[in-house]
Amino acid sequence: MKKPNILFLWVDAFRSDLVFGEERHVVSPNFDRLRDGGVAFPTLISSNAMSHPCFATLITGTYAFKHGITTFGNFKLKSEMKTLPEILKEAGYNTYGDMAGRLNPEMGFDRGFDEYRVRYFSENIHGKWGKDVFEKFRKKHYKEPWFLMLHIWVLHRSRFLTKEFNKKKFGRTAYERAFSNLDFKLGEILEMVPKDTIVIISGDHGEVYPKTKLREYINHFFFIAYGTLRKLKIWNRYYLGESHGSDLSEDVVKTPMIIYNAPGLPKKKRIEQQVRMIDIAPTIVEVLGLNGAIKQQAQGRSLLPLIKGEKMSDEPVYVAAQGIKLRKKEKWMEGVRTSDFKLVTYPFDKSRKPELFDLRKDPGGKKNIAGEMPGKVEEMLSTMQEIKGGRQFTEQDEKDVLERLRDLQYED
Repeated sequence: MKKPNILFLWVDAFRSDLVFGEERHVVSPNFDRLRDGGVAFPTLISSNAMSHPCFATLITGTYAFKHGITTFGNFKLKSEMKTLPEILKEAGYNTYGDMAGRLNPEMGFDRGFDEYRVRYFSENIHGKWGKDVFEKFRKKHYKEPWFLMLHIWVLHRSRFLTKEFNKKKFGRTAYERAFSNLDFKLGEILEMVPKDTIVIISGDHGEVYPKTKLREYINHFFFIAYGTLRKLKIWNRYYLGESHGSDLSEDVVKTPMIIYNAPGLPKKKRIEQQVRMIDIAPTIVEVLGLNGAIKQQAQGRSLLPLIKGEKMSDEPVYVAAQGIKLRKKEKWMEGVRTSDFKLVTYPFDKSRKPELFDLRKDPGGKKNIAGEMPGKVEEMLSTMQEIKGGRQFTEQDEKDVLERLRDLQYED
């Protein structure tokens, strides 16, 4: 039986409400077609507020404290970790990864890829890189059956869009317009791939962004004046407040997932239940009918039973934010989220008490009710430690992260 090709579009800084929001301000017929024609997950919860640990989680089905990459820097994927590309390669797939930013091979991210490329931030789908990808499709560069992961960097700051889409009808701000522009390119990609291709779309994390043009102009000023404002110590409130990496807000931890055209999966199905980034790799493996070490190592689980209509328990998600945006360890965060509650803690700042949010009454997670529900706080703390196997942040964790952050420059 012929193996289907697999196209995985990994969209950086991808908010769920762009695809599933009730009051969207974008033009997205292609995303809508995939959403309404495949299996759609509005509430995929990321494992981290930064790309590097998220990518490692995506390809291993494990959390950072297991796979070894906790933030941006000179970390390396643990040698015993089996990756999704390795599983697919062993099953006969030709594997290709085309990534943006600094998801460098020396970190172990290329493990299992026949071809793995890391391009600079500004090389995006609208420019030469996009033309190169389309040319590869035309010339059948990707040998079937192929697994192709394209890391899309247009929603991440600085937003990338063409002049034709920088208009009010495509969104209120650059973020929304960049998404409408990406949707147009998605349509072109879908025309290039074989019709039996499985298409998977998800993101690493969400994004906080300005909702008005005035706020965007103000924020853009702070972005341009980043270096000066940082020296004056007045940059955090504006610069970090509209991006990602500095908190565990709902805007940041939620990202969508769509699985389209997968054999044996239902069409036009939306699953509202919370799912986890650690579930993605085990799900792909089982959907393809493969066996592999990911099933044994993964802290996540296959979502195939849920997709087929069976009941699955609502499992909690461990979330963390530390590193490049939070250089002081006292600002590092970790927490746990269920469909009903989210807990955020500060492991290196004992003066800050845990924060609890009731997502049933407060879907945006804005009101801290920890003082009103101490019992729930203790329960969530216990859940978080159970997920971690009792593991605590240690002095070695602190040393490893801070050493790697020293003298690092990160473009956001």
